[in-house]
Amino acid sequence: MNKKASRSRAEKLGLREILGEDWDNWPRPIRQRFRRTAARFKKYGLKPKQIAQELCWREHELMSANYWDARFEIANKNFAVLKILDKIEELAQGKTWRVESLSRVARFVFDINGLKTINDLAGHQAGDKLLQRGVKVFQAGATTQWLKKNFKLEVFPAAEGGDEFSLLVSGKEDLRQMVTNPLTGEKQELLQAALENYWQEIREIKLDDLVDFERAEMREKLDGAAVPKDFKFMATTSGGYGLLSEAWEKLGGGSGKSGKPDEARIGGLAAEFMDLADQRMLENKVEFKKFLSQNSDPRLRFLSMLYQRSREYWSLAKENARLKRRLTIYRDIWHKLDKKG
Repeated sequence: MNKKASRSRAEKLGLREILGEDWDNWPRPIRQRFRRTAARFKKYGLKPKQIAQELCWREHELMSANYWDARFEIANKNFAVLKILDKIEELAQGKTWRVESLSRVARFVFDINGLKTINDLAGHQAGDKLLQRGVKVFQAGATTQWLKKNFKLEVFPAAEGGDEFSLLVSGKEDLRQMVTNPLTGEKQELLQAALENYWQEIREIKLDDLVDFERAEMREKLDGAAVPKDFKFMATTSGGYGLLSEAWEKLGGGSGKSGKPDEARIGGLAAEFMDLADQRMLENKVEFKKFLSQNSDPRLRFLSMLYQRSREYWSLAKENARLKRRLTIYRDIWHKLDKKG
């Protein structure tokens, strides 16, 4: 069923009126479930609008529990997977299946660096605030607005779990095109420009209210490590992206006009598509950590140390320092006794 027919049926059953904009955002499997529920209302004579509305909202709450991240008010990974499958099925229903059309769909994945550090230094509530500020960047930041307004792209954010977030980007534009990066003025591939600009936006998130090394209790947690002059803690992100066309080619789909994937192969294509961005994100994360740790700027090396130290590390460091102090005391006592002897 195409989108126009689906929308028409939804309007006849009153679903669009009840669910508003949510109807167009839910992936196909969820819309089908809503339609079946609403059709039963009609079949069993539950005509009063109030009854249908109440039951629909109960169904809506059930879907939200499974497909929504309540902390950030965005879709979760389950929803993101359905959205990807929905997009692939939509393309497969078209008249042609070309690499050109698959190059209009991409997925970004981002890992926010600094969450564990903030959790350890300032507590998990502070960590949640960092993530909430990151979500605002992905939802409506300057880069997202640039993609939407300049290229008429749909940007669908999702919380993938922990400190990871994804963006499903799609539209009528070939995402392999060269563009002028609005921040640097350089000519770059569209997706690479977006990746770098999201990194810059995350880096510019204000965190002074969460991490302040002027506070004695926070400095104590560093176990004597000296804070470099003019150092300000910042979050960064390691990201990666992949095109649906790349995933199709990796599966042997080739280029140009080719056979459409069957239902079983659609799942494999979706998995390959997700793995592509995930793997590139991990590779970029390793490179970025290496860049920080080997940098000549002491502030970046200190940031690298903070990123790498977990709560367990800090605890072990404090215990190690305590044992060293006790060892020094015992050594002094031993020398005094030895002199007396």
